[in-house]
Amino acid sequence: MSANKRHAAPLALFMVIMAVLSLMPTDTVEEKIKRKFSSLVILKSNIESYIKVPLDVSFIQNILHFPFYALSAFLWVGFLNRRRIGFKKAI
Repeated sequence: MSANKRHAAPLALFMVIMAVLSLMPTDTVEEKIKRKFSSLVILKSNIESYIKVPLDVSFIQNILHFPFYALSAFLWVGFLNRRRIGFKKAI
């Protein structure tokens, strides 16, 4: 497998994962979490009582934007760097 394909595969997979996660309705996700992971619901209520801020799925989703997009940018810059595109041009 060439170097370009090795670096393109994680980027493509991550972009697909981001697309699927962004297209999921948050109310469906919240109901599935409540049904399947009751310990997370307890953890969420403990965190809410400690920080005194209600945490809903959209709030958590907004917090997760930063690491997901940072990882996306890192993968894109690495991919473009492997294709011999300069860092300034890649940015």
